[in-house]
Amino acid sequence: AAHDGRELWRMDAMASLRTRFQSAANNASHGYAPYSSPAWQNPAGALTDGGDPAKVPVFDSEVTTNLLVLTNTVDKVPSGASVDGYELHFKVQTDPTQGFLSQGNFSVAQLFRNGSLAGDNRVPAENYNVIAGPATVFTFGGATEKFGTSFSAGDVNASDFGIAVSLNGGDASSVGVQVHDAEITIHYTE
Repeated sequence: AAHDGRELWRMDAMASLRTRFQSAANNASHGYAPYSSPAWQNPAGALTDGGDPAKVPVFDSEVTTNLLVLTNTVDKVPSGASVDGYELHFKVQTDPTQGFLSQGNFSVAQLFRNGSLAGDNRVPAENYNVIAGPATVFTFGGATEKFGTSFSAGDVNASDFGIAVSLNGGDASSVGVQVHDAEITIHYTE
């Protein structure tokens, strides 16, 4: 074939995959003190938006929940893609039986891999993202936020890759919190 003088080139483009998880569990062995109680009830409630949510019924401002860990993404990043960043999405509310008067705060919003927390906790020290009232989606991370990790496509496609969240009672004397839906957006370049 004759060459017509035009240069051919390909520019890799960033893509995004927003997905849910297939597994959920309460995890008390994460090494952060005082994150050791109370335990999450119905952890699988965080896998979908609807039905009975994952919840911690009542705890006070001095207590932080166990980790709620979600792993094994439903959809997978293309093999060989470069992972550029993550966004963690949690749909959270205070317990409606308390009239939405209580508030809670995020303590941990982090990646989880191979049975342990991975990378940096993305909850800012100066702003806990106050949870008070009806269900609200909170997002941590961004298109180029790698959380201090260098995971490959194979790592994020592994069944033990996921996200973790822990909440505390904030300024409330007692609070119950619920997670209705948790997802991750994985930004990548093919």
